[in-house]
Amino acid sequence: MAGIALSRRYLWVGTLLFSVAPLIAVITGNDPQVTWTMSIVGVFYVCLRGLPGLWVGLLVAVLNYASVSSFDGIGLGATAPVAAVLAFAGAAAGSALRGQRQYWQELEQRARDALVTRESEANRRVAEERLRIARDLHDVVGHEIALINMHLGLAEVGLEPGDTATRSSLHAAREGVQTVLRETQHILDVLRVDSDIESTRPVAAYEEIPDLVDSFRAVGLDVDLTLPAALRLGAEVSAAAYRIVQEALTNAQRHGMRSATITGVAAEAVLTLTITNPVSPLAAPKGRAGYGLVGMRERAQSAGGHVSAEERSAMFTVTAALPMDGGLSQ
Repeated sequence: MAGIALSRRYLWVGTLLFSVAPLIAVITGNDPQVTWTMSIVGVFYVCLRGLPGLWVGLLVAVLNYASVSSFDGIGLGATAPVAAVLAFAGAAAGSALRGQRQYWQELEQRARDALVTRESEANRRVAEERLRIARDLHDVVGHEIALINMHLGLAEVGLEPGDTATRSSLHAAREGVQTVLRETQHILDVLRVDSDIESTRPVAAYEEIPDLVDSFRAVGLDVDLTLPAALRLGAEVSAAAYRIVQEALTNAQRHGMRSATITGVAAEAVLTLTITNPVSPLAAPKGRAGYGLVGMRERAQSAGGHVSAEERSAMFTVTAALPMDGGLSQ
């Protein structure tokens, strides 16, 4: 027992101690049966810990055989081969169990390595795709927007001095182009850096909806806006609210009668936005949902909410329900 206990800290010292224990028992005139039985338990343990099963098994088998066969007790000499075989069996069992344990550990490590490799590959592909999108935005969208801005400036310069209405419209259009350029630049910055809280922060917010409405009013859309003030919203929810209102007003301007109503209600930790506009009789016939409605639904879902849209009695209604984080500020 002392040898087995000692082998937990000093593996070879403990092994030698319980290996010679049966022989010491015979020399001192004691029955070696208990000691050689305990030596088999010790063999199993040390082989499980990592000692080579062949050499430990051979050592204990020889000592067990020698001690039992030399004992003068009645009938014990016949058990010497059994003691030797059991020593080898204990060593084999310990080594086999250790090998199985190592096998499962290797499988788990391979699975972890494969997972890390897949994640690294996925991250690499995402990074490459982000860079590709950034290049396309810069080369195509940025170039075209710059041309639009230039032509608007030339048109404004060529106006008659008294044409204030057209000049005002062109000025509003140039401001809109500048806003698009700023947001596009921010998107490019996000796409070209690693994801983090600062770099991926939304480019729009709930608090900017009144300014957004003013920009639509400047181009002739009559908007009636009623929103709860001083809301504390999560970044994703705030951006989703802004983009949903923006898309709904864009649709109202394109397909409506140049008027829209926006109503917001904050209740039970949910912000509900309702945007309605009369539908023009000249609007395009109904078909599959456009990308604008799809984008609004995706925005709402990314913030944990949902969007519904319907046309009834020549009125088009978009309703967005978005969860609030924190509720009303004090």
